[in-house]
Amino acid sequence: MKQNLIFLFIVFFSLITHAEGLPIDKNGNITVPHFTIPLTLNQGLYLENHRRIELTKEQKKYIPPGYDVNILDVFDPHYADCTCGSIYGIWTSQFEITLLGDTTHLSNPNSEGTISRFYEPAVNNEDYTPNPIGLLHIGISGVLYYKGLIVMTDDEMNVILEELMAAQKNPILFVYLPPKKENEHWSSVEATIKKIKGLANYDLVKTLWM
Repeated sequence: MKQNLIFLFIVFFSLITHAEGLPIDKNGNITVPHFTIPLTLNQGLYLENHRRIELTKEQKKYIPPGYDVNILDVFDPHYADCTCGSIYGIWTSQFEITLLGDTTHLSNPNSEGTISRFYEPAVNNEDYTPNPIGLLHIGISGVLYYKGLIVMTDDEMNVILEELMAAQKNPILFVYLPPKKENEHWSSVEATIKKIKGLANYDLVKTLWM
């Protein structure tokens, strides 16, 4: 009975942890076992204004049997929302993502390693397309993107905000940030953040930094 209670507590604690977001401390360190996967040049550039990638054949080897994943959700280290049971990578540097668990299954095909402690079996999310209205991405070098295009001027940013306020009763601006680790352009990222804060009226638009 005592062992059952301990097991239930561990499961409950694990669910609470994942529901709250990524296992990353205030200094940006991942607090659970993890390993990294290199990205291709195209994948690294694609993440500038998206947060999903299509895995290559080589990258799929890192995903254990039973987790049939072609499209991988990618979260930034800053992401503080629910991961909602999805299998995901953490964008830790421009051409690198991190997965939770270990790579035991690469040497033992009958094992899932510890990856099953952190991910549920894959949910088919390949057809999911986020609503682009009010969704901004800041690239590695601080460039601001909206609907895949570079936002060049304050006037263009104001048009985005007007579109958002016209589309939503309680408008929310989502801003996805790039990884800070080894990013020599982080001061430019901070300048873009400051610019957005100066233009987005908090009384009219709620801004969530993702």
